[in-house]
This record gives sequence, C-alpha cells and structure tokens, in this order.
Amino acid sequence: MYRDAFKVNYFLKGGGRVKTTIFPGTINGLLNLLLTTSLYYLFVRLGLTWFSFPPGNINLLSLSSGIGLVMCLLWGVRAFPFIVMATFAAHFPLIVENTFHHNSLYIIVASLIMGGESVFGMLLMRRFLPYGVSRPHHLLKFLLLLCGLVPALSALLIGTNLLLNGYIEAEKFIDLYITLLIAHALGILLIYQVFTGFAHSPAVQLSELNKLWSGAAIIGLIVILAATVYGPLIFLLLPVMVMMAIYLKLVFINLFSSLCFVIVISIMAFDNSVFLTNNYQFTLTGLIAYIFSSALAVFVIAIQQNQINLTMASRQAWKKAAERDPLTCLSNRRAFMPRLKTEHARAVRTGRSYCLVIWDIDDFKLINDTYGHDYGDVVLKKLADILRDNCRDIDFPARIGGEEFAVILPECSSEEGELALERFRSEVESTRFIAPDGKLLQITISIGIASFKRSYKSEMALMSDADKALYQAKSQGKNQIHVF
Repeated sequence: MYRDAFKVNYFLKGGGRVKTTIFPGTINGLLNLLLTTSLYYLFVRLGLTWFSFPPGNINLLSLSSGIGLVMCLLWGVRAFPFIVMATFAAHFPLIVENTFHHNSLYIIVASLIMGGESVFGMLLMRRFLPYGVSRPHHLLKFLLLLCGLVPALSALLIGTNLLLNGYIEAEKFIDLYITLLIAHALGILLIYQVFTGFAHSPAVQLSELNKLWSGAAIIGLIVILAATVYGPLIFLLLPVMVMMAIYLKLVFINLFSSLCFVIVISIMAFDNSVFLTNNYQFTLTGLIAYIFSSALAVFVIAIQQNQINLTMASRQAWKKAAERDPLTCLSNRRAFMPRLKTEHARAVRTGRSYCLVIWDIDDFKLINDTYGHDYGDVVLKKLADILRDNCRDIDFPARIGGEEFAVILPECSSEEGELALERFRSEVESTRFIAPDGKLLQITISIGIASFKRSYKSEMALMSDADKALYQAKSQGKNQIHVF
C-alpha cells in the first residue's frame, strides 16, 4: 500500500472524525484511494482463486476484509462505494462465466455485505478504539470487536446469502460459517497489524534487517520441512515468531508474520492436506484456527514489546533531560555529582590522578543588572561553547550553578590541568561580546583547580578545595587561575 497512507493519526478523541494526511477531495487523495481500491480488488481476486475452495467464492483467508477496514479508517464512509464496486468487479467474471444460478443477485448482496463489514468495523474502532491498537490493553477490545463481532456478523450474512441462493446445503451451514468467520477474522488481523506497524514509521537499521533475514531463513526452513517431510513441524512457527517479536521492531515483525502466515495458507489452499498426517488428528479448520491464534499471539507480544521499548526510550529521554542544563546543553549538577563520585572511586582504585576544575564569570551580576538576564543567557551559552571546544572527549564539563561551571579532567595532573585551563581562560579574555547597546564587552573568568591526592577521603573534600582555590583566584584580582 502507498506508504503515506499509513501515516495516520487515527482519530480525534471525542469527535470521532478520521484525521489523515490524505483527503479524497484532493488529486493525491483521490489517487491514493483509487490505488488502495485496486489493491482491495486484487486481494478479493486472490481470495476467489488462490485461497479458495469449491465453490469458488468460499476461501480460507479474506485479506480484503482487512484492506476494507483500513480504507474506511483512512477515508471514512467515503470508501464504502469503492469497496462495493471493487468487490462486484472482482466477482464479475463469475457472472460472465455463469458459474452459479442467480449469481448476479448473490454478488450484489455480497458486495454490500463486504462494504458494510468495513464500515461497521470502522464505527467500532471510532467508538471503542479511537487511537487504534497501540497498547496491550487495547487488544482485548480489538479481538472481541474487530476479530469477533465484525467477522461473526459478516460470516452470518454471507453464509445466509449462499444458503438462500442455493450454493450450499443447510446441513453444511455451520461448517461454512466457522470457515468464513476465521477467514475474515484472520484477514482483518493480518492486514491491520501491518497497518499498525507502518503507522509507527521507524527508522530502518541494519541490525534489524540482519535479525529479520535470520528469522526468515529459520521460518522458511520450517515451512519447507513441514510441507515436504513432516506436516506438524508447522507448529514450530509460533515459538520462532514469538522470539522475533521480542527482538524486532513492531513494523518488521507485523509485516513479516503477516507474509509468513499468508504463504502458509496459500500452501494449504493448494494442497489442503500438506500439513496433516494420517497419524495426527487435526482438521483443516483447526489448523486455520491455530494460525489465527498464532498470528494474534505474535501481535500481542509485538505490541507489548513495542510498549516496553517506548517506555524505556521515554525514561531515557526524561533522564537525559533531567541531567542536562537546558540553556547551555551541558550536564547539570544532578549528572555531575555521580560522575565525580565515579571518577574519584576510579582514582582511589587505580592511583591515577585527575583534576577538578571550578570556575565562574567575573562580575556576572553586574552584567545581568546592566543588560538584563536575556543577555546574561547569551553570555552563558557562548562561554559554554568555548568550554566545550577546549575539552577533550574524556573530560566532563557541567554547569553546576547560576554562573558557576565545573570540569572533571581524568588522567590529568595539576600542571597539565593548569596549562589547559590557561588556554581556555585566555580565549575567553580575548573574546569580545556585543552588548545590546552596541558596546564591545570583555568578559573574564576566575578558575580554581584541585588535583586528586590519596589523602582525600571523598570527592566532596576535593570539591571543597577546588572551591577554595576559586575563592583565592577571586580575592587575588580575578581573571586568573589558582591551583590548590
């Protein structure tokens, strides 16, 4: 399906209107609707030929039910006439071939039923799942309504239509009803999970593709062995799919599992005994039901795993935001103190030295009082950029107070630290700042340095000495470095 059609913010809460990026009123919207209608027509034809049993309008898999639901989710009831016309067009060869008695009336009714099924599913989604199936607790509603109630009603109407037009005998109605129910439910599940996966639009990563190809090779081997050697091997699909659902992104596992189960059902439609053996008691309908339950289980686990991944990513984002100064984009005191404790413990363990630097801006209060806090923020950001440019990759700069900054210099002696900080101080002194009134300002900083010694019992003692060194630099005239 056209990729943009999946970029949907499903529904506006309360109003129940579909909010899409594509509207049939535009040329692009109409083209996308026609393209999706063509895809719907193709899946109906596949259902009548590839997945079908005699008579030719009874099939094992109704993917068109899922496509119709997606069309209505994207375009609302405006998709109804397109679904009806596509269904009728797909059945039209049956009228020409005169395969069935009274087939014109049957096909018209069947087309209306398929269109009504899609609209009914859309209305249930709007009412009970306004944001789609994005969380694990949504799955029960989806199972009961979209994979239960909707297929149950459509299967009942289609079966009744077949019965009244003389295509089936009354005693076979129940078996036919169960087959249609599972076929429509499976079609909705397989297509909708692909739709849900693409709605997330993840970035494709090479590691994901490697996992996908590995899983595809294993599943392909299972299907081949099950089809040629021992049919019940097909039951190994579920555990392999579950493992893939844990490690792959939602879009990949949903798309892959749908394709896999479609291929399996295609093989079954070609030879309905290929996965059954004489010493293994299992009906064809039971096998289709197993495939449905397997697809549902994979979808459940994929949704759950996706929710876990989103939660972890959200926590990481919040943690990163909580440990970063929003103005300078440096780490803040909350992130700095644990890092200092870790570095101090490493120095105690290995005996390797490190330096702690604390510096602040000379007369910063005067700058704020004269030119305002907005200009003070400009100065802070500029100095943070200069600091970042003068730090090594292993250094850890942070803003720990209003105009107070700190830097951890691992693997650094006091002499090396003083030399590096002198370059930084000199660059700040030579930088000219343009004030709001057009004047050029020279801003200076004072720096205090303390170097690790084994006599320090904790990192707080080292920080206290670095703070004392900063105070000495201030008291001795500012714009200088003092080593404790």
